[in-house]
Formats: sequence, structure tokens, C-alpha cells
Amino acid sequence: GLKILNAHFSGRCPRRLAPMLVVMWFAATLATMEAWDASDWLASEAKLDAAAVEPAQCWCKEFGKFVDARISAANNEIEGLGSSTQVQHYENQQLQVTVAQHEEEANGHASSLDQADSLADRETGARKGEVEQLEQQLQQIQNLKAGMQSGTGAWTTIDHLEDTLKDHIKDAKASKDTSTSNFAELRIAKERMLRLSREAAAAHKQRLAAGLATLERARAELTAYSARREADIALSLAVQDLCSLVESSAAERQQKRQTAMILSSEVKVEQAQHDAMQAASSIMLLSNAQVGRSALGTAYIGNNASSTIKRLVIALQIDFSKNCPMTLEHAEDSKRLATQALDGAKQSAVDLMAFAGKGGSMQSALELMLHDAMTSSLNAETKVGRDLKSSFSELYEQAKSHLQALAPPFEVVGSKSKASSLADQALTTQLLASRAAASQVLVDAERCHDGNTFVQRRATKMLRLHAVVP
Repeated sequence: GLKILNAHFSGRCPRRLAPMLVVMWFAATLATMEAWDASDWLASEAKLDAAAVEPAQCWCKEFGKFVDARISAANNEIEGLGSSTQVQHYENQQLQVTVAQHEEEANGHASSLDQADSLADRETGARKGEVEQLEQQLQQIQNLKAGMQSGTGAWTTIDHLEDTLKDHIKDAKASKDTSTSNFAELRIAKERMLRLSREAAAAHKQRLAAGLATLERARAELTAYSARREADIALSLAVQDLCSLVESSAAERQQKRQTAMILSSEVKVEQAQHDAMQAASSIMLLSNAQVGRSALGTAYIGNNASSTIKRLVIALQIDFSKNCPMTLEHAEDSKRLATQALDGAKQSAVDLMAFAGKGGSMQSALELMLHDAMTSSLNAETKVGRDLKSSFSELYEQAKSHLQALAPPFEVVGSKSKASSLADQALTTQLLASRAAASQVLVDAERCHDGNTFVQRRATKMLRLHAVVP
């Protein structure tokens, strides 16, 4: 080609222009040869790979942190619920003993009251019989006295006996009234003691019922938190496996590209040396300055600049009042804590679905990148010599293998996320019931304390009205 150019231009152009035209032709030939560069292609593939992998790695790590935080929160709740259920269990046992004692006292008072009624009936009957007997005797004396002559010694004796019987009847009636009054007072006292015992038993039964309901809700919450923790542990393991796969696959692809880039550089150096020797033999007649410029141009064309990629990481006690089953302050605290637990569980469920929902887009981005890597590797094989074809074929097979291995771990994460979401629903349902119960307890406590306040005001008013003035 150089001979043809020299022959062509030797007759038409000045002799000094011929070497310049040869240099221009040589530069154009090199530019055509270097239009596609393997190193540049490998660097571009690395950037595309990182653009898809880095967001997936970030999502994966943050998802793992979030699930681990859920597990830690569940552990704290389970520990607290375990302690509270133990305390409530022993308190319920004590309340059962107390209820039994009050019921036994009430039964004793009821039995005593029956005995007192029976004794009062016998006493009243005895007193009544005594009065009736005395009245009969009085009537006989009076009948006898009516048939006797007044003023005689016998009449005087009968008259004295009549007065004596009348005194006895009067005393018997007074004794009967006193006995009746005493038994009435005793009955009132016994009835009051029976009422107090029954009220105490009823109050402690109410506390026991509330305690049993609290224990049942705590155990249900404990079961729900345990179920969610188990689901989250399985999800955490699945996320860890996915993170490891994404990271190790990216590292393997990068290592394979680096190997191909080293080989490409070696081939490029050999080709550059070969081209330089051909160019030197072809333009031996050119001037040293022109040869220098040609060599400088060849060295510039062969220069390969390196680039760096930055990663972006996205950081994420029970106290009872005298008359009410629960103090107003404790009822308010119970409702507040129940509301906090419910709100926390709801927000955690929303965040879980948000993290899980991003998994589809991450998988799609990685699959698209791997598809493009396979297509690009096939195209690249057609543009390189025998030395690089094998290396680029390995890149294709590696991308294909990684693509086939990508879907299963994402499917496992999706499945485990659904299981955790179902556990969230069960937990939220239980916490809703607990908050509703806490709200009702607060309403009952407010009503009870308002009633106690009214009773206290009325008692104070009665004390003022009946106060003794010195």
C-alpha cells in the first residue's frame, strides 16, 4: 500500500509531500484498528455491574439490619411478657386463696346468722310462753278473788298474790322485749359482717377475673411475638444468603473481568509492538521527526486511563385501690403502653412490606444487567482474536450461571417475608384486643373512682351534718 501511494503521488505531488501522506494513511489505519478496545469495554461492563449491584447490596444490608432489629425487639417483648406472666400467675393464685377465705368467712357468718335466728326464735318462744303462763295464773287468781268476800284474810292473801303475778308478768314482758332487741342488734351485726365478707369476696373475684384475663392476653401476646420472631429468624437467614450470593457473584465477575483485562493488556502490548515494527520497516525513508510523531501518536493511542466508582450506603406494676380493681394511674399507663405496642407493631409491618416490596425491582435490575452482560460478551467475542475469545466466553458462561442462580434466593426471601407479614397480622390482631381491653379497664377505673369520690363527698357532708357541737 505504501509503494502504491508513493508511486501514485510521486508524479503528481512534490516529493516532500509524499512522506506526510504516508503518515496520514498510517494514522487512519491505526484509528480504525483501535475503534473498539477490550479494556474500555471491560471497564464499561464493570460500571454497569456496579450500578446494578450496589443498590441491591445496600437494600440487602439494610433489610438484614431491619429484620435483626425486629428480632431484638421481639426478644425484649418476650422477656418482659415472660416476667409479667409469672408475676400475674402468682398474684392470681394469691387472689384465689383470698377469695376462698372471704367466701369461707361469708359462709361462717351466714351459718352464724341462721343459728342466731334459731336461738332468737327459741328464746322468744320461751319468753312468750312464760308470759302466757303467768297471765293464765293471774286470770285464775282473779277469778278466785272475784268469788271471795272482800276484806277477809283469804281475800287479802289472794289480792297480794295478784299484785305479785302482775309484777312478774311485767318483768317477763320487759325481759322478752330486751331479748328481742338484743337478738335484733345481733342479727344486724351478723348481716353487716356477712355483707362485708361477700363484698370483699366479690371485689377479689373481680380482681381475679381481671388478673386471669390479663394473664390470658399476655400469654397470647407471648405466643404471637414468639411466632413473629421465628418467622423473622428464617427471613434473616434468607436475607443473609441473598446478600452473600449478590456480593460473592459480583466479586467473581469482577475477578473474571480483571483477568480478561490483564490478558487484553498483554495482547494489546504485543499488538502494539508488532504494529510498531511494521510501521518502522514501512517508513524507513521518512524523516526522524515524522517517525517520532508517528511513534508518539501510537503511544498515545495505546494509553488506557483508569477510573474509580464510588459506593453509596443508605443507613435505617399493678397497684389496686381500696375499693377499685385498678388505680386510675395504672389503667392510664396500661392503655398508653398497649397503644404504643400496637402502633409499633403496625409500623414494623408497614416497613417490612416496604423492604420486601423493593426486592422485585432489585432482582429485575440484576437480571437485566446479567442479560446485557451475556449479550455484550457474545458481541465482544466477535471483535477479538483467538487469545481473548476464550476469556470472553468464560464471562458469558459466568453471567449465565449467575443469572440462573439469582431467582431462587429472591423467591425464598419473598416467601419468608410473607410468613413474617402473616405473623405481623396475628400479632396486630392480638394487640388490638389488648388495647381494647385496656381501654375498657380505663373506663371502668374512671367510673369506679368517680363513684368513690361521690361517696366520699356524701360521707363528709353527713359527718358535718351530724357533728356534735360542744
